[in-house]
Amino acid sequence: MNKNVKTALLVSLIPILFFVWFFGQAVWRSMHFQPQWVKLYAERSQLPEVTLTDSHGKPLSLTDLKGKWVIAFFGYTHCPDICPMTLADLARVYKQLPEQIKKQWRVLFVSVDPERDSPERLASYIRFFHPDFLAATAPHDVLRPLTKSLGAIYFVEKSQGNYDVQHSGKLFIIDPQGRRAGLFDIRRPPPERTVPMDELVHDLTGLVTQ
Repeated sequence: MNKNVKTALLVSLIPILFFVWFFGQAVWRSMHFQPQWVKLYAERSQLPEVTLTDSHGKPLSLTDLKGKWVIAFFGYTHCPDICPMTLADLARVYKQLPEQIKKQWRVLFVSVDPERDSPERLASYIRFFHPDFLAATAPHDVLRPLTKSLGAIYFVEKSQGNYDVQHSGKLFIIDPQGRRAGLFDIRRPPPERTVPMDELVHDLTGLVTQ
């Protein structure tokens, strides 16, 4: 085999070798996916079947969301800080997801203040952050089994005829089978304030593609 033939053969092999390397890297990453900010549970437990009322006044159950990954956040529309900041940060992350990955996620804001958060109020509130985001609420006796199963905490503080709602700021991940899969924080103490958006995009993308 002369030198020119060898050179041509080597050149023709370069794209094939690159493809094999690239494909191998993708397989390795999918098999060894380690999220940086999302904490995944070693065992996933099935969540109770609850039915909420969405921002259109229609029933919304966890069964309706099966087949998609869900980020659930518990708060209320009168929240002065944590809720709007968290939802705004989450909207920025959501917008950065690749389109095919974005289709596999649902963001669900669950109000733990059903007395004040009507469907109409929820609709106008959640629309401000992203038109794809869902919002719903339910009476406390319906919410409690769900929050307990996910590990979310909230309680009502009443004072002089008014009341405030204290709640956890964590975001909870539900897998496509309707099971508790993990959780993460999007807010951090100063000076960072938020987790790196690109790293969180990496985590949420990896969960879908692993």
